[in-house]
Amino acid sequence: MWLSVIFLLAASCSSIVWTQPQDATQTTNSCHLCCQGASGLPGIPGAAGIPGSSGHNGLPGRDGMKGEKGELGVSVKGEKGDIGLGQIGLPGGEGLKGERGASGVQGLPGKTGPRGIVGDPGANGQPGHVGRKGDKGESGRSRKSAFTAIKTGSQSGNIGDVVTFQETPTNLNSDFSLETSKFTCQVSGTYVFMFAIGVYQNTDPVIWLTKNGNRVLSVHARTGGNSDYDHTANSAILNLATGDQVWLQFAVHNGRTIHSDSNRYTSFSGFLLYDLD
Repeated sequence: MWLSVIFLLAASCSSIVWTQPQDATQTTNSCHLCCQGASGLPGIPGAAGIPGSSGHNGLPGRDGMKGEKGELGVSVKGEKGDIGLGQIGLPGGEGLKGERGASGVQGLPGKTGPRGIVGDPGANGQPGHVGRKGDKGESGRSRKSAFTAIKTGSQSGNIGDVVTFQETPTNLNSDFSLETSKFTCQVSGTYVFMFAIGVYQNTDPVIWLTKNGNRVLSVHARTGGNSDYDHTANSAILNLATGDQVWLQFAVHNGRTIHSDSNRYTSFSGFLLYDLD
């Protein structure tokens, strides 16, 4: 509104005609500044001015009237939340004793306790029934050993040849072998060995008693003529281990001959005196 008034005043002043006054009196009477002329047409509105600054907030208004009661809402149960990390409470009091439960599985045996004091012997019980006869066991090795080997024919030989025998009237445990004509120890111990050698017609044999190939002792027989007979013998006590062997062998060259026939002039015997096992 103030802009419109200023605009109208400016338009009125612009229509005033200035004349050269002739004197002071005329000047005073001719001035139209103090006089308002007829209203002109409204001027064109001016441009909008710059907005003023915001005013201060007013005082709070009074409380409005209480509204009407709304409709009841539908209750929806929410999902269960996570368990919170609360502090552990104090233990509760002892509850009532419950009913006895079923027996559990038997546990493992405990450690053997200390041996108790030997009690008094009890009364003799009644004899039991006779059991059945057991099966026959395997034959055990006899702790006895003895043999006698007989030569039934003459034999010529050179150094190292084994004196052979053809019969064994006694041969416990089969310790003497007719196949090799050697005794093999199966029960370690002390043994007695004896042998007798027959000669005929100046054959002049020399025989060794040998243990595992080593000479133990010797015999030497010689006749007085071509038709004479002679006989020689010897014996020894030897300690033998299991597997040791004993035999007779020729001790010289030149085909010396041992004489024997159905009269059995030559023999070799041995037996266990006591065992060492």
